[in-house]
Amino acid sequence: TGWQHRLVLHALLVQISTSKDIHTCRNFLFEQHWFSAESSERSLLKYPELANDLRLCPVYNGQASCCQSGLEHEQALHFAYWKQIFKGKIARVKQSKMATLEIKNDPAFNTATEEDRQQFETAILKYEKILDPLAGHARCFSTLLVYAAGMICFA
Repeated sequence: TGWQHRLVLHALLVQISTSKDIHTCRNFLFEQHWFSAESSERSLLKYPELANDLRLCPVYNGQASCCQSGLEHEQALHFAYWKQIFKGKIARVKQSKMATLEIKNDPAFNTATEEDRQQFETAILKYEKILDPLAGHARCFSTLLVYAAGMICFA
């Protein structure tokens, strides 16, 4: 997939760049991790070094990498953030479905035309399709989390 190719390309670039290249570990997507006021262990390395203790991105163990094990704490925080964002989106769709179902309790619903009722039922079926884990949103959710994890490891 695309993100895997980007990861491999990044790893190759890290390996072939010279240790004198100050831009090697300065990926602008992760600028906030270039330096850390708390600890240098929670920031990207200045130059790639051989990594052997990476837990979250073990694919970089045995390779020159800008990540160090102390940065993995930050990576875990960001991964948890994105996981929560994606869960929240599903929760909001569920809330929207429940609010839409409340329309049935409105007296105006009883006077709705047959066409309006059919449109209502179609909308409810669409909610059910979106929220059905077998319908594909679980795969989509998983793919988004894999992408987020890949981008976090891409640092």
